[in-house]
Amino acid sequence: MSDKADLELLLDAVSDHLDIASQSGCSVNEIIDCVEQAVAFFLLDKMSVEDALEVVRTSAARMMLRIPALAGDPNAKH
Repeated sequence: MSDKADLELLLDAVSDHLDIASQSGCSVNEIIDCVEQAVAFFLLDKMSVEDALEVVRTSAARMMLRIPALAGDPNAKH
């Protein structure tokens, strides 16, 4: 199985779990807090604090561009 297929499976699994948490009554903020904590633990297990913070900064900047594009407005400014 290729890396891309593995990442597609990961995306599907995470999306399913986000939906399950939402359907069970968890708020969006609670779900995002949980995801952020899981990502933080993952990053700290793999790299230094400084490197983890840089990954988060870069990821947040990409997310700010990705959300408008996914919503159908690729020219939107954040």
